[in-house]
Amino acid sequence: MDASAFAAQADQAAAAGKLHEAERFLLQAVEASPDEIVLLLKLAGLQRAKGEGEAALRTVERALAIEPRDFTALLMRASLLDRAGAGGAAVAWSHALAQRPPGGVPPHLASVVAQAERRVEEWKGAREKHLASA
Repeated sequence: MDASAFAAQADQAAAAGKLHEAERFLLQAVEASPDEIVLLLKLAGLQRAKGEGEAALRTVERALAIEPRDFTALLMRASLLDRAGAGGAAVAWSHALAQRPPGGVPPHLASVVAQAERRVEEWKGAREKHLASA
């Protein structure tokens, strides 16, 4: 079976609520096509849905090693870092926003971009407040 067939089976399993089975198919898809960022991001999304934030972050990092400026991967990385309470989340949000597509943000990412903008503004505000008090 090729990567697209495994991905299709993963989609069917996920739609049926069989997340472990979906993950198994996505892992097979990634093994068949290891440089396919879309597959890696699907896998990371599934891992995040299963509550496996660290695994999702490792998978996103694999995608970013292939394409360091991928907007969706950068957003997912920032979101995962933010959810984990990691100190580098604000910078990660800034990096993601710097790669915003010039033609506009896809509608399915609008809420994540809004979150990124809020987080960056909060970070800037806190930084300015800290510098003013120093």
